[in-house]
Amino acid sequence: ANLKRKQQAFNDMLKSYVEATKFNVADWSTAAFYRIGLAYELFCQDILESPAPQNLSGDDLKAYWATINQQWIAPLQQEALKYYQTNEKLAIENNVKNDWIEKTRARILFLNKKLAEQNPGVTSIDQVKEASAALAPKIEQKRQKL
Repeated sequence: ANLKRKQQAFNDMLKSYVEATKFNVADWSTAAFYRIGLAYELFCQDILESPAPQNLSGDDLKAYWATINQQWIAPLQQEALKYYQTNEKLAIENNVKNDWIEKTRARILFLNKKLAEQNPGVTSIDQVKEASAALAPKIEQKRQKL
């Protein structure tokens, strides 16, 4: 129940940040994209800090956390990375330099390393190419608005 409340609050917050990007103010947009990425990461942290079912132990507990990581944590981290990469790409295209972009770049480095550790067969370049292809239409819309 607590996780569902957090998820609803998370969705409401995302809508607010997306609305902020519509004003086409560079500092607001870069802050919003950074905070969206960070929100995904914090949501991961909340999931990881939630208690496991009490009836699990040993291998069952390890399997539970492996499933949580595979089905929740990695996809949420990849989503965070997409928002950070969008932020960085828009900043480069529009020659925006501010603290939000510096923070964004730090998070990109961190998540690329973290995701590479979780998925040793997938390189950071593969993730960047995949994210870029998925985000291309969204980035073009935002670029036209800026």
